Amino acid sequence: MSPANEFDKFADSYDADMARAIDFCGQEHEYFTRRKVEELVDLARRRLGDPATLTMLDVGCGVG
Repeated sequence: MSPANEFDKFADSYDADMARAIDFCGQEHEYFTRRKVEELVDLARRRLGDPATLTMLDVGCGVG
């Protein structure tokens, strides 16, 4: 099975699976997404310089 097909089998249930996984904390999925973005931008800034000057590829971004 190709990697795309492996991930595709979770596409239909991704949102519901995420909601169940984080339900205990009372936060929405967007909260965690925003925190991950903030951490990645900070890491890029510290390691590579101004993030606005970088070209990036988003990998592992939900069902997108």
